[in-house]
Amino acid sequence: MTKRFAIIIVVLLGIYALINVFSNDDETTSSSDTMNSSMSTDDMMNDMNDDMDDDMSSDMSDDMSESMMDDMADVQMSKDQETRKLLAELRTIPVSEFATNKMKYERLLEMHPGNDMFTRKVDFYSDKLADQQAGY
Repeated sequence: MTKRFAIIIVVLLGIYALINVFSNDDETTSSSDTMNSSMSTDDMMNDMNDDMDDDMSSDMSDDMSESMMDDMADVQMSKDQETRKLLAELRTIPVSEFATNKMKYERLLEMHPGNDMFTRKVDFYSDKLADQQAGY
């Protein structure tokens, strides 16, 4: 039970850390896309793990069933993996591929609602796509 409890704490702190990592504007430039993050995916995940280690607490309730904790851990791992994959793909996509960038940032925004950086990037690519379709 202690191991699962620790996993749940790490998962919840991972969500918190992801939101904080992705909302930091100081780290948003890339060689292929000025709107993509300059940090590597591994760097982001390492920073997130460091934050989780620093912030770990034991405020979780013991009332949660083991299956609920397992489900939460599985969902978070899947979300983290998809986030990593999308961020890695975005680094390889040129800025000029507005529709592809917009689609991938929209998916990230679905997974991380309210994330300012993803919201701005969706808006940026939406504007660029609209300009392109208008012939500008």
